[in-house]
Parts: sequence; C-alpha cells; structure tokens
Amino acid sequence: MATKFTTSVNIIRDSERELNYIPTPNAIRVVSQIANDFKKGVRSFNIIGSYGTGKSAFLWAFQQSITGRKKHFGINILPNPTIDFINIVGEYKSLKDSFAEVFGLKNNKTLTENIFTEIFNKYHDLGKKNPILFLVIDEFGKFLEYAAQNEPEKELYFLQQLAEFANNPDINIILFTTVHQNFDAYALALSQSQKQEWTKVKGRFREITFNEPVEQLLFLASEHLNERPSTKKYTKEISKAIDLLLKSKAFNVNEDYITEIAEKLFPLDAISSYILTLSLQKYGQNERSLFSFLESTDHTGLFQHIQTKKKAFTLLRMYMSIWFLIIILFLIRDTTQILVPGNL
Repeated sequence: MATKFTTSVNIIRDSERELNYIPTPNAIRVVSQIANDFKKGVRSFNIIGSYGTGKSAFLWAFQQSITGRKKHFGINILPNPTIDFINIVGEYKSLKDSFAEVFGLKNNKTLTENIFTEIFNKYHDLGKKNPILFLVIDEFGKFLEYAAQNEPEKELYFLQQLAEFANNPDINIILFTTVHQNFDAYALALSQSQKQEWTKVKGRFREITFNEPVEQLLFLASEHLNERPSTKKYTKEISKAIDLLLKSKAFNVNEDYITEIAEKLFPLDAISSYILTLSLQKYGQNERSLFSFLESTDHTGLFQHIQTKKKAFTLLRMYMSIWFLIIILFLIRDTTQILVPGNL
C-alpha cells in the first residue's frame, strides 16, 4: 500500500514535501478549465468544495507541477514561464493583516497601497519572459467569516481591490482562493446592502466546483490499493459481487466503470466500495476520510485484512471497521476536546 499520505495538506508547511498525490479526472478538468479561462483573460478563481475533497492537496500538486518539481498535471498556461508563489492559509483575521505579515509591513494609512506595491514588485522581479505570480489563499472562508463579522465594508473593499488588481489582463498575476461553501453563504448575517456588496465581490471571481463524484473516490481507492499481488484467482468472487450490486438496483451504478476497476479495488468488493464512498460523501469528508479508512491499522481495518487474509473485505467487515473508527474518534473527542470537527 502507498505510504506517503497525509490526512491534511498545508500548502505552506508541505510545499517542499513529497506527498502521494493521485490526479483524478476531476482535478485534471479543473486544471484545464483554469488554463482555458486564463487565456480568455480570467485571473481570479474561487475553488468551491466541501470538507475533505482534496482542495489543498490539489493546490499543492498544481504548484509542484507548474514549477516542474513533479508532473502531476500537464499545465498549458504560458510556454516556459518564470513562476513564483505567494501562499497564505486562512485564519480568522483580516486578510489585509495576513498580507502585511507576509511582506513585513506596518499597519498604517498606506497599508493597502503598500501591499499591492509589494505584490507588483514581486511580479516585476520575475522578469519579462512569461512571468506568472500566483496568489494562493487556501481556507479563504476563514477570512470571509472574519470579514462578515468585523467591519464588513472595510474588509470587503480590500477583497474587491485584490480581485480587481489580479484581474488586470495585461499582467500575469493569478489569484486562487478555496472555500467550503458558496461565497454567499458567508454573508447570511449581513444587511441587504452589505449582501449586495458581497455579491459584487463574488462576481469578480470565476467559481470552480471541486466536489468529487462517487466514481472519482472509487478511482482513488483503486489506485491506492493497486500495489499488491495479482487478483486473477479471485475473478469469480469479484464478478459475483458486481452481479449482486447490479441486480440489487440499490444504487445508481456505472456498470462499465465498476467492472473496469473492480480488480484494482480488491480486496474491497464492489458492494462495500460503493457503500463506503457514498457514506463518505454524505458524511462530508470525501477524500480525506477515504484515505483515513484505507490507511487505518486497527485490527478491524483494511490494512490488517490485507496483511493477514486472502479474501474479500466484505460489507460486514467494512461496517465493523467504520463503527470501530467512529467510536474511537468520539471517545477521543469527548475526553480531550482537542479534535476539530471539520477534520473528523
């Protein structure tokens, strides 16, 4: 099984680390959309996806790819570009203050002007041969939550200025932000006039959805589990599980797809695979929880099953493993109160 996996990616902390990233068709689609929109003059992108769908890992892989460290994606924005990144991870504070910290600026009357001067200088230092400066703000929703509750007009105006600054088609400064919910959802407590301003700022970003369909989670699981001996002697067992899944008509199943990847998913059978991925989507953690399940080393988990048994990890065993993990997580949370709900 793959080893270099982390349940949570931080684009600053992990920028120099090697992680086990599997590009999904969905992530490849997003890269293609960004490249095509860039050529049309779009420079500000807001990536929306629920908790645990891999947005941070995607940003990490995008940076690795475009800087040439590792080719997770083929990115066609500009030929032979000169590239730099400014990475910020969201906190419950003013976004302007975070930029000030990045550049070591003092908070004074000219702070906004000084921030944009520093950004442009960093872009200018890249030279004239296809320069691209990426402004990447992961967990952008935390800044939006702060903005909604602390001088909304002031905070929102800076966001508007930032997006307008990036949206200049004459320079190659690209702004990426990621959020867990629609932009408007952060403005529910605002007045009507404030909501209108919020909508105005939202319109300056190209929104890109990043929620993985069930097939993408199955794909990730199959790629992760594929590092094992041949499954030829389990062909009949695998086929029986597929037939039972299709005959049950319990789920909207892509028959061709599940047939294609069933052997790579083994020892997960077709039924347990579908129930696992659908359950994770409903739970709201998706990719993060999927890999937590695949990597779990408890005695009921898949990892131990692979080490000690030569048969399918059936629905019954999958339920036993999930319930064991849930009980342990809730016991830890109730006794220590240190786990963040969004990371469960």
